[in-house]
Amino acid sequence: MSYGYVLYLFGLILTVLAVLMLFPIVIAGAYGETAQAAAFAAAASATIFVGGGLVLGLRGAKRRAGMRSAVLLIILAWCLTPVFAAIPFYTTGSALTFTDALFEAVSGLTTTGATILSNVNEQPRSVLLWRSILQWLGGLGTLLTTVGVFSVLTFGSLPVFTPAIRQGDSLAILERLTPMLRLLLPTYAILTLLCVIVLWLTGVPSFDAISLALSTISTGGFSTHDGTLGELISPGAQLVVVIFMIIGAVNFALHAEGIRLRFRHYREEPEVGYLLLLIALIGLMLFAFSPPTDNYANQLASSFFDATSFLTTTGYSLGGRESLSTVPPAFILAVCVLGGSAMSTAGGFKIIRFILLFRHSSAELRRLAHPHSVIRIHYAGRAVARSLLSGLWIYFIALTALIGFTAVIVSLGGYDFQTSLSAAATMASNAGPVFDYTQSGGVSVGAMPAFVKWSLSVAMIFGRVEILVLLPLFNRSYWQS
Repeated sequence: MSYGYVLYLFGLILTVLAVLMLFPIVIAGAYGETAQAAAFAAAASATIFVGGGLVLGLRGAKRRAGMRSAVLLIILAWCLTPVFAAIPFYTTGSALTFTDALFEAVSGLTTTGATILSNVNEQPRSVLLWRSILQWLGGLGTLLTTVGVFSVLTFGSLPVFTPAIRQGDSLAILERLTPMLRLLLPTYAILTLLCVIVLWLTGVPSFDAISLALSTISTGGFSTHDGTLGELISPGAQLVVVIFMIIGAVNFALHAEGIRLRFRHYREEPEVGYLLLLIALIGLMLFAFSPPTDNYANQLASSFFDATSFLTTTGYSLGGRESLSTVPPAFILAVCVLGGSAMSTAGGFKIIRFILLFRHSSAELRRLAHPHSVIRIHYAGRAVARSLLSGLWIYFIALTALIGFTAVIVSLGGYDFQTSLSAAATMASNAGPVFDYTQSGGVSVGAMPAFVKWSLSVAMIFGRVEILVLLPLFNRSYWQS
């Protein structure tokens, strides 16, 4: 394993983070936020000092590295980057404690969208932009992690479309990050810019359009205002948000081909159709659960908006807790835990995993009646290996255990079963804003004890890296072989 090269790459990540801090500095200067500009400048200096030091000191490190180095890089990136990203929240005074600042940073980078801020309207513009930037960066990091690393895992990998990647190839996985970045970053950036422009054309102010676009394409869920989107943006802008939430929850490898006018892959990937079908079904069910109203057209539109938001784990809602008061919280949580498509910015278990496990369960039931039969599981015309199915079951058990264990820790803070389970499920599935709609009522994440916030932060990170990549850490032979 090349530890030096791993630290070199981590230094590059910190350098990028420091450069991104320049944008809030510019905004702070434009809006007269002198203290915030100084705080971001100090945070950027500290981050570039560490990141630049690693890059300069280790630029000659051996650059050949395999899966174990990739796993180590993922751990460093997702566990330590939030520490540096949290500095501005703390130094600007938006977070009273570093625990709160770290929670906000983890929530942003994992695109969870839960927040400790209770007065978003009063926050400096530079801080609000930084939250959205973190979600956008976290979305890109998620894509690089899933497309560049998970796609070549032989354990728990998924049979989805991955251009320019040889499935199961063990050749220097870290070196894949550069071509993957060249493939995904332009696609991600173009779609983000398109979202900004269309939101602005629908009447959303420029600052809000930028921040909302960054959070929407990453399916993050942060907002620049208190209240629901139904109170803040027009119906036209709401439709734009729906479209780009769906785009964010679809395999970005397909978008990379679509940008090049190669649209056939959308038709050939079954998960896209399943995603749209589920949005339609969930939207109708939310509409059926809705309280009586005089405007059924608006209620139906709101139901489909919420269905899209929950399934993509973005977490926005047009009507908020009041409009969802008649919807069973367990139903909303189940939708969020299911999540969007593989190799997207969405969180959750992923639709393809559910499909494969359902087909595998059905095959095993048929095998009980015909013990000697040979039943193969297929997806998109390809046979699915039994080792992959075994990995999916392990991931399902691990995710269930993560939610259960986190719920127990939250309950130790004095919260009831519904609130504890809601907090655990929404954080592990990276759908943080949904916690406000599914808890028993009156609970704020910001008011939770520090140990609960730490446990929820861990759940967000584990959910974002999909736990599977962390399992080898507990196998000594993995590191020795």
